Amino acid sequence: IDASRLYLTKSRLQAACDSAVLAGRKAMTTKTYTAGGVEDQRARAMFNFNYQNADFQTTGTTFTPAADNNGRLNATATTTV
Repeated sequence: IDASRLYLTKSRLQAACDSAVLAGRKAMTTKTYTAGGVEDQRARAMFNFNYQNADFQTTGTTFTPAADNNGRLNATATTTV
């Protein structure tokens, strides 16, 4: 596997995850993150907009956002090259 392809995929996945977390946090009106709520929908929409499997020839991409009780939003994203 070409190493440059792996680095490109990793950086784009990270950028998509970062932008999704920012969009989700911006949509939060309280310190609570609701799965399926507006903030969840915005985060997932932003991730899906910025990272598409067809662009990078990847499969099994997942985006998993989660928040703590202090209003911080975290997320993990994984994919298979």
